[in-house]
Amino acid sequence: MIFAKGYLENISCVRASKEMPYLSDREIEQRAREYGFVDEDDAAGKMKDAKVGEKESELAGNQNAMMA
Repeated sequence: MIFAKGYLENISCVRASKEMPYLSDREIEQRAREYGFVDEDDAAGKMKDAKVGEKESELAGNQNAMMA
């Protein structure tokens, strides 16, 4: 969040970190949406590529295998 704030506001990361308050988990998720880190499906907790009965850890392993 600090680097995104610094980049988007064209300020140093040190200044961004000093200006940024401590955030709760919910506030972090909200800022992530504002900065474009997650789309609405991700924010809602939905996984686009998951198949019925497939665990998230299995999905991550499958994606890494596809990249190799």
